Amino acid sequence: MTKVGRLFEEEKIEYANRVKKDTIMSLVKKMLTEGEDIIKIMKYSELTKEEVLKIQAEMNLPDVI
Repeated sequence: MTKVGRLFEEEKIEYANRVKKDTIMSLVKKMLTEGEDIIKIMKYSELTKEEVLKIQAEMNLPDVI
């Protein structure tokens, strides 16, 4: 693969990863706002408990546990 082709592929992968992360963050924020159970949020987002709690703290929401 040429250097230009490789750079293009890397950019596509990075973009896809950013979109996936943004989508997951949006889902978690919506679920937290709706007061969903942390187990359910972890199941659908595939994030750890610590990651969900960190997002929750950043949003200044009360505990979901």
